[in-house]
Amino acid sequence: GSGLGASATLCVALTRWMLSLGHLDISSSFQFAKKLEDVFHGESSGVDVAVVLRESGLIFQKEHEPQEFTPLWQPRWYLSHCGEKGITKESVLRVKQLWQESPQQMQFVDNQMNEAVQICLKVLAGKEDASSVDQLVRVLNLGKDCFERWQLVTPHLQKHMNELMDEGALAVKPTGSGGGGFVLSLWKEKPNENLVINQKMLKASVF
Repeated sequence: GSGLGASATLCVALTRWMLSLGHLDISSSFQFAKKLEDVFHGESSGVDVAVVLRESGLIFQKEHEPQEFTPLWQPRWYLSHCGEKGITKESVLRVKQLWQESPQQMQFVDNQMNEAVQICLKVLAGKEDASSVDQLVRVLNLGKDCFERWQLVTPHLQKHMNELMDEGALAVKPTGSGGGGFVLSLWKEKPNENLVINQKMLKASVF
């Protein structure tokens, strides 16, 4: 319930155990691990499973072969837990319901998240310049707006994000499926050491 792919990590560990025992062929690893994660989520997207299996950053799309991705530079990303668990299965069901109720609106939100991903890829695949951080601020704001439209930002999660912004974060967004768990924040300078300690903030990096 933290939004950092713990269930996928467990499922991949079990998959590798089955491989070591000879009960599974390596070509079936992804589908086997994804089916295991379906137990947790009801319906796994497969993105976390794919990342854990490959142990690298990925550009992931359903029904497409993942592409490995390595950024040319590292922004000042930090992770901090909001103090509340997020249950992916509940988030998936909520978004499915919203798709049934308002398909056009949900398509707009999906397009917006896709736009955020494309901007992020372009920025991280290029050299850092004066506009890079501004572009990433836009990315996180677009992503956060999507989580809000999916109704996956709880009052407790919102409070934590507000606190980070008040302390100087440039932008924030939930990780994983939202509803709780960790928050990704972007900073111009290294956050105050007391804030890092009190909020148990972790420096995050992209492969």
